[in-house]
Amino acid sequence: MNTQYNASLVHIIEVNLDRIERYKKAKELVNKTNFLTYLFDQCIKQSESYVDRLNNLLEIQGVESNIRKSLFGHLYRGWISACFYLSINKNKSVLLACINAEENLLFHYEKVLKDESIDFYFPLLRKILEAQRNRIALTLSKLNGYLGKEIKISINETKLVPLNEVG
Repeated sequence: MNTQYNASLVHIIEVNLDRIERYKKAKELVNKTNFLTYLFDQCIKQSESYVDRLNNLLEIQGVESNIRKSLFGHLYRGWISACFYLSINKNKSVLLACINAEENLLFHYEKVLKDESIDFYFPLLRKILEAQRNRIALTLSKLNGYLGKEIKISINETKLVPLNEVG
């Protein structure tokens, strides 16, 4: 396989490793009874399977796959924590940070998939990356949906108020 595609695969694996750690951090921060913990667990398992699959592809090509999380991912997890501790609505801040990161992850997949010559070097890779990208897009859609559904108890009132009605 072309070294450009090896580098692209390595990068996709890196961002998925970062995604695993991001959702572990997000899960740690949100209320343990929150419905988000279930979704975050699903995202962790999803990226673990993506990493395994892509590592196998690298191994088939004879490339050592000793890939680690990136510095950017570490900094972003710090950003999630900072947003959480500085926010009034803790769960919403974590959710927004995850949405932003999922959009960034989709960007990385799209960047690799834009290259038409990927089909020449390894046609199966396109199908794998497209399937992963589509599942990530579905996750992003779910996160956006949860953002609209999440509720917060208003300090001024004793009733539940939808987030979009809270200032």
